[in-house]
Amino acid sequence: MSAQRRILLVSRSNSALGELEGEASLNLVRAHDASSAMEQLQEGRFACALLDLDGLGEAAADLLNSVRRLHPGLPTVGYGQARVRPSAQLLDVPRLPAPVTLESLEAVLLPPRAAAAAIPNASQEELRRRVSQLTTLYQIGRAISESRNWTEALDYFLATLCEYLDVRGAGILLYSRENSVLAPRRVLSIADADVSSCVQALLTSFPTRHPSPEIHALECFIPGRGVSCRGHTGSWRFSVLPLLYRRTPLGFLLLDKQRWRGPDFAAELFFLQTIQTILTEEVANAVHLSRLVDLKNFNEGVLESIESGVVTANEQGEIHFANRLARQILGIGADHETLPSQHFDAVFQVSRRDAPRSLLATVLESGDGRCHFEGRLRRLDGAYVPIRMRTSRIVNPSDSQPLILVAFEDLTQHRLLEEQLRRADRLRSLGELSAAIAHEVRNPLQGISLTLSNLKQHLQPGAEHYVDVMFSEMERLNGIVGNILSFARPAAPQPRSASLMEICGRAVDLARERASQRKTIVELEPAPADAICEVDEGQILQVVLNIVMNAIDASPPGSTVRLRVVESDAPLLPGAAPGPWLRIEVQDEGAGIPENERDKLFDPFFTTKAEGTGLGLSVSQKIIEEHRGVIHVRSEPGIGSRFIVELPREFECGFASAAAPAHERGA
Repeated sequence: MSAQRRILLVSRSNSALGELEGEASLNLVRAHDASSAMEQLQEGRFACALLDLDGLGEAAADLLNSVRRLHPGLPTVGYGQARVRPSAQLLDVPRLPAPVTLESLEAVLLPPRAAAAAIPNASQEELRRRVSQLTTLYQIGRAISESRNWTEALDYFLATLCEYLDVRGAGILLYSRENSVLAPRRVLSIADADVSSCVQALLTSFPTRHPSPEIHALECFIPGRGVSCRGHTGSWRFSVLPLLYRRTPLGFLLLDKQRWRGPDFAAELFFLQTIQTILTEEVANAVHLSRLVDLKNFNEGVLESIESGVVTANEQGEIHFANRLARQILGIGADHETLPSQHFDAVFQVSRRDAPRSLLATVLESGDGRCHFEGRLRRLDGAYVPIRMRTSRIVNPSDSQPLILVAFEDLTQHRLLEEQLRRADRLRSLGELSAAIAHEVRNPLQGISLTLSNLKQHLQPGAEHYVDVMFSEMERLNGIVGNILSFARPAAPQPRSASLMEICGRAVDLARERASQRKTIVELEPAPADAICEVDEGQILQVVLNIVMNAIDASPPGSTVRLRVVESDAPLLPGAAPGPWLRIEVQDEGAGIPENERDKLFDPFFTTKAEGTGLGLSVSQKIIEEHRGVIHVRSEPGIGSRFIVELPREFECGFASAAAPAHERGA
């Protein structure tokens, strides 16, 4: 400043301003308060107003408003520490440290052209710095938006910031659980203890209800008097950039660098604000994407867990989605993630009585696509299964192409259960009738037996033989009546721990005479020593002996009947309770069971023997059911039959319904 300039000094203190007090180029005019300052401004012109911020305190803002109303273009400069939080009016006032020097005052009052002349290359340096900032912002934005790996993108972002801003470390802290938890998402070169301290300070101090996007110094982030970096005059280590999306706090960007308010930080402020905006948008996008992915995974999890097959396809027949059960029912294996690239009608080959046409055409012609029918589905492996299907047409507002939704169920087990219920109802009715008949027949038999005993005493010698034959037939008839009563009213089992190998061994000993008569061999294979099971020994022995006897009768002379006990984690038939199981298998070498007889095998009074009653297997099945087990047979013509008895080790475990499915009984 070549000519003397008048400076209005507004200060309540009489202390001198150092070298400015005796500077010849300056004419310092003092004012101790706002009123005297306004009087001086009305009397003459001034080059600038110099405000003692420490002395004026909160009155500085009111004085500044008055000065600007009276002289809008008058430069205003503040000096001092300004320990109180500045008001909004003082944020854009240049501030000089005390004591004020001539050089610092000239730097503020120097006209722009003079500043450019004093530093000829300032504009070029500023241009290079801006270009560098824009290049860095472009690279950061592109890396974050294009990266498919969010973690890698954040690592690149933090590394670029550390290099460009020359900071010691950086970290991103994000909220979760509705702003109740703040945790580091990615941190680079900041100690864990420092991160924990920052998290605790922010959780305590950051206002989540009325947040502000102002960049703060962590050291001044105190509830009620937090000071943004614009108004902070001291030094700080951690700069905190709040990430706010539509007034909702998402988290913070944390920069570890020793800073203080001055020209260097002012040059970075706009760059940091741009970084703050870019990162906020990307974090918000990542949060939305994460929620969409979580929703997608949740929906897929729900679809995978429901007890129906679900398939979606477009109206051209292109399949988009199939859940695990759908792939299993369609015969391509539940482990395959997608269906083969086949047309909808090629996958759903369903034969129906009501409409033997294309399923897709039927759905499209129904308007809303709602159809409900049952039929036989030809699986991709060639097998047929009964299914029940429901279809609908879904229109997605965000997609112009509607989708066809198919939900279907495999009715195989349902049909088997219905058959079991029908069979159980028949057997119950038959059992009640049989019990009534057996009871009525047994009483006359006893009378006939007593009469024959008396008659035998009055017969002539040599005629007793005929009475003995009658007694033998009556005993056989009485045995039949006993079997009928056992079938109709089986005795409740009295289970205790027993060895199935010992029971099978006793059955083999009892069957040796029959085997010798039939010229067959009965072999009991070795089994684990701990084949212990909770059973009624007498009842299980009756079952095993009956099956072994049938196997001997079905085997040709010179053949072998094999008996073994096997451990298993689960039975061969589905629907059992978890836990260890034991399996008794009896294999013969007979001609097998004809297909037309397999479904009747366990029906009462069905037999293929000339002298059989047809109650042995029915009674055996009743006994096994009472033990929570299952009995079934697998037979192949010309090879033989294998009867399988499966029992849980613990009596209280087992099948909810122990009746074997028909296709397993005669498989």
